[in-house]
Amino acid sequence: MALHRKDGQLTVLAGTGDFEVWNGRPFDLSRYPEIGALVSRALAEKVSFFESNYYLAYFETSGGRENIIVFRASSGFRALEREIIQVFSGNVAIAFSNNDLSDQIESTQREIIFTLGEVVESRSQETGNHVRRVGALLNLLAVKAGMDSKDAELLSLVAPMHDVGKIGVPDEILNKPGALTSAELLVMRRHTVIGWEILKSGGGILARAAVVARSHHECWDGTGYPDGLAGEAIPIEARITALCDVFDALYHDRIYKAAWTLEQIVAFFHQNRGKQFDPRLTDLFLENIEEAHQIMEQWPD
Repeated sequence: MALHRKDGQLTVLAGTGDFEVWNGRPFDLSRYPEIGALVSRALAEKVSFFESNYYLAYFETSGGRENIIVFRASSGFRALEREIIQVFSGNVAIAFSNNDLSDQIESTQREIIFTLGEVVESRSQETGNHVRRVGALLNLLAVKAGMDSKDAELLSLVAPMHDVGKIGVPDEILNKPGALTSAELLVMRRHTVIGWEILKSGGGILARAAVVARSHHECWDGTGYPDGLAGEAIPIEARITALCDVFDALYHDRIYKAAWTLEQIVAFFHQNRGKQFDPRLTDLFLENIEEAHQIMEQWPD
């Protein structure tokens, strides 16, 4: 949850889960005594700190607006997560303080995007190379699909953010080695909406990342989620991301499955062409499967 205080008024800029209803509204600290006490401390002492399962990042802009980002983890923060979240919070502070400098904002957004991607991978027990591989695959397929080089590069930059909503998924579901129950699957699928909520208020490339986060699990035949979009109603950025993300996931070991062979993956894409995946993009991807394979070998887990 992100909050700001100006002229004594505390307002929620963006919240997820229980705090989604507060988006854009004044925040009543008395409704949440535990969080309220932590927020009050951050404002009074003007400090950032870890406390139990929370991290509160406090910063003040040059215009005098006080801001707090509240991170909540289900089972505390590991050492790597602490370091990454602190870096991310520092980058956000820079972005807020320099919002009149568009070049600096875009540079900072790029750092934020990759940093948040790393946070997600560390929680889901995947490596940072996953986001690098998916970014390279996106660039490859976007160019082959006719996207100009600048747009393709921007799309590859938002790749690390497609699963950022998994920050809001409990560890016991995110890292469960077996199949998920129906109830657990519903919780997991919420990561698309959570990611969109986190990113939607940002401008520039963060806005593009929000689109990908929400729609990368939509299916060409309309059976995907969260909105049941079909065909070209699905943003092309999300259609490209879906192909590349699934290819990388199938190619490598995951906690719930062993790696597939290249032949098995190709057969899977043929079977799901026009169902899960955009048929034209699927054909382009398979035509360039050797280049995709080389990207996998360049950044192994």
